[in-house]
Amino acid sequence: MYRYWARIGALLFFLWGLLHLGAALSVFSLGSEQSGIVQGRLYQDASFLFFFAILAMITAYWNAKASKSALWINAIGTSAGDLPFLFFLVLPGLVPPPANFLGPLLWVSAIALSVTAYLLKPKSAALET
Repeated sequence: MYRYWARIGALLFFLWGLLHLGAALSVFSLGSEQSGIVQGRLYQDASFLFFFAILAMITAYWNAKASKSALWINAIGTSAGDLPFLFFLVLPGLVPPPANFLGPLLWVSAIALSVTAYLLKPKSAALET
């Protein structure tokens, strides 16, 4: 049963990554309309989003196997991507629905299902990953 939860969690991490690739492109496009330090900061933010997205998508493979290391890597990486979004854009009301909840919903659900899979994983299966 743990494999089922692990695979769904991995799929959600992968979808989170796809969503954030799109966000990185949007932020990069926004930066191209600016100049100076504002442009540089937007490009920097776009590169961070891109990195976190790629990390989540690659690590999702090992999340599907209920890997403890992959769980930690994705939990930290996706949290680093979504917590600033929540604090600086969602809470002040700068991002309207549905954009304000899709990423965080994928983020929290992926972590919850991956933790569930890891906790349900038999000890004998731990040697496989």
